Amino acid sequence: MCSCSIRCCFLYSLIIFSFVYYYNDVVVDNIIFEEHHLVEKYSVDTKGCRMLTMVPNEYDVMFLWRGLRRDFCASNLNLTSFSNCTYNYLRTEVNMELAKARFGVETLESFKCMYYAMERHTDFDNRYLYSREFELLTDGNNTIEPHADIIRAECFINATSIYNGVHFYVHPTDEWLRTAQGLPPLKLASDVGSLSVLIVGLDSISQMHFHRSMARTANFLLSLPHVELKGFNRLGEDGFDSLMPLLSGLSGQELKDVSSNLSSLDSCPFIWKVFQKAGYETGLGEDNIDKSLFVKGFRKPPTDFYLRPALLEMWLKTRTDGLFGTHCNEKDNYAMVLREFLFKMLPHHTSHRFFTFLWWTQGIDHLFNYGRKLDQPFLKMFKAIGRSGLLKNTVLLVVSNHGLNKGRFYKKKKKK
Repeated sequence: MCSCSIRCCFLYSLIIFSFVYYYNDVVVDNIIFEEHHLVEKYSVDTKGCRMLTMVPNEYDVMFLWRGLRRDFCASNLNLTSFSNCTYNYLRTEVNMELAKARFGVETLESFKCMYYAMERHTDFDNRYLYSREFELLTDGNNTIEPHADIIRAECFINATSIYNGVHFYVHPTDEWLRTAQGLPPLKLASDVGSLSVLIVGLDSISQMHFHRSMARTANFLLSLPHVELKGFNRLGEDGFDSLMPLLSGLSGQELKDVSSNLSSLDSCPFIWKVFQKAGYETGLGEDNIDKSLFVKGFRKPPTDFYLRPALLEMWLKTRTDGLFGTHCNEKDNYAMVLREFLFKMLPHHTSHRFFTFLWWTQGIDHLFNYGRKLDQPFLKMFKAIGRSGLLKNTVLLVVSNHGLNKGRFYKKKKKK
């Protein structure tokens, strides 16, 4: 009888505690939030524009916060690439115990590996240069000779391909070529009175959704000296219309009109040309081929560092399609390829003034939850930039074109 009473008291206490917790955490908070809205209903309240005050984790969007299935890019071998001022290297690390278990081989001689070197021909195809055999090493570097910007490495066991991946190298800016183009010498990073510019673009991530889905990254950026620009509306109907005013000073339609009779975008007034003439080294990269902002492409490389040729080789020769509309180059999805591009530019950017524009699209352009998958990698990326010392003399712009315009969230909230 006593035991039954104790159980009943415990059950009643649990029910009362749950009710009080719910009341304080949900009902009271909601009342306070609604009262706050009555006082401060609009974050922007001008004659020409009104924007409602909102919070990232509203009740009517929380139902979308479910976990995404794990998507990852797998690779049978661990091959990485790096370069110094003189040589390019392909690094291999092979665990023989794992190789024996997976492939049934006793020695590394069982693997036959080749790399194929190529260079950019146009924005839509690359030019093959030469091929070489190379050895797999348990822990070592293969020198890539002669120099090449892009290689595709492939390894076989008994004529079965077990590795097929593209690697790229970022070489110092060609000073002789700059002189031939009539451009001034590069400004040193120590140049007084100037700043470098790094623009990091995230497709379909509104300001609210950035704080919601990439909270760690947002908090890190907010811990730096910063200015947060609020109250901006999208321009046009797509990324091209939204970004061309920033990148060219023209509206999307104006740039389309200017380039309508052109076979490429070389003569368009893009902002990196201004920086090139001011002695800056320049970089341009996207994490996609099929959704590029620059559909017509460029006849000549538009910037000193240009990711598209390497990404095109991945797209044509090594692409595997992952979940959520993402693509893989062996162990890296294309978002991480673009991040690697930035990492490989950092040694050069620490020596000279630079202007670099990078644009991420995959996954985040149509999935409400996908930004969470990029949060930790982007946090590490920005911390690495900070450790390099670049942020001391760099204007860092984190921008987007508009909010999510696909899926259940868009249909429910109309988050343009």
